[in-house]
Amino acid sequence: MGQGALPRRRQFPLSGANILPYYTRHTPDCYTKSKIFCKIKFYDAERMPAGRIIRRREKISRRKTEYLLSGGEDWPAEFRRFTADKSNYIDTLILLSGGEYSAVPAGELGLSEAEWRGLSLTIRKYHELTHFICRGLRPEDVDAIRDEIIADMIGLVAAFGRYDAALARRFLGIDGGSCRPGGRLAHYVSPEALDEAAERARALTEEYAGKIEPLPKTDPIGLLTQVF
Repeated sequence: MGQGALPRRRQFPLSGANILPYYTRHTPDCYTKSKIFCKIKFYDAERMPAGRIIRRREKISRRKTEYLLSGGEDWPAEFRRFTADKSNYIDTLILLSGGEYSAVPAGELGLSEAEWRGLSLTIRKYHELTHFICRGLRPEDVDAIRDEIIADMIGLVAAFGRYDAALARRFLGIDGGSCRPGGRLAHYVSPEALDEAAERARALTEEYAGKIEPLPKTDPIGLLTQVF
């Protein structure tokens, strides 16, 4: 889709989220996730950090109009009730890179650069959406290594229709039984804990591969109910 083309809405029932691609001259691969589908203005991607929360005053204004037209007489009370649920008026904007996923070159996967960039975008989209859903379902249940593995798993199933545990470990920077310097896994643990984390990650990728092997792969997000 080129800039100015009509974006296509995609709904994800498990989270109540919607995802909408949009484009700016700075970043060609950007997605917005919101509890309530709405049109997002074009923001300068260079100044918009990932996960930026956008407060949308027009949602509150629209609710006020609806409330008063329906005969409501106590707008201050309704305002407090409406804004008590932040999902009524807040959207979260997540920006995705258009590069090769986890800096794995296309040639190593036997793919053309164009093919791999397209698949990488799918992996990133489902990876970030998985984090979005999981934090909404269990905000206190945070385990960086497990969460990254689950998010990559959903992304891989969405992109390839299957889960490749060896490729998932490659994404984390695990070669053999250890983690290479600069690998993604090193972002989540201290250098002293890296070897132990690599072993745990290896075990988890195999565990999740076994869990989803007999399950249908047509609904990647639906797999979350089986593993999270």
